[in-house]
Amino acid sequence: MLIEVEDDFRSSSDKAYEKIFDMILTGQLKPGEKLIRRKLAEKTGVSTIPVMEALLRLEALGIVESIPYRGSRVVPITKEKVRDWYALREAIECQVMRIITRTLTEDEIADLEKLANKLDAMEQAGDTEGEEFWELHFEMHMIMARKTGHQSLIDSLHRINLFRLLQRAQYSATEHKNQIPKDNHHCLIDALRTRDPLIAEEVMREHIYHSDSMI
Repeated sequence: MLIEVEDDFRSSSDKAYEKIFDMILTGQLKPGEKLIRRKLAEKTGVSTIPVMEALLRLEALGIVESIPYRGSRVVPITKEKVRDWYALREAIECQVMRIITRTLTEDEIADLEKLANKLDAMEQAGDTEGEEFWELHFEMHMIMARKTGHQSLIDSLHRINLFRLLQRAQYSATEHKNQIPKDNHHCLIDALRTRDPLIAEEVMREHIYHSDSMI
């Protein structure tokens, strides 16, 4: 009986987590918006206890924050937070490049090159507002992180990507199309082929700079 109760709670918690997660990333719940457990329970069709568990999981991902005596809210998008997350992104992704520059096979680099070419073409066409661009973008960077074999780097980059999804609606990438190099992603491929960690790190840093300038 105890196992059945635990399974029911886990199912309710997962349901609440998935629905609240979706509402945040689709903009139904805005950055900075207060999260009222009772209302969330009504929207997700569960009780407040699974909602509390879901909010804790979302807080661990960095897209919800808890304020003493005030409850939880969607993480607000501020200039300071954006700078903090980009500094973390630089540290993580530069480390990823240092590692995989010496370990990726040519076939693995060729697979990444296909994604890079498609992303660069979409950027130059101004086609960066749809889901396809962002899915491909995050896929490429997450593949690179997974190739390191270091779970801490993978988890950290995943949290960074979630924050970037939150801020996606804060700017229009098409307004900055001319500021983005034509080889914004392919330059990473060229850097990997040098097999030089220092060159690869510097190219990634420049790549991140162009992303940062869009905010």
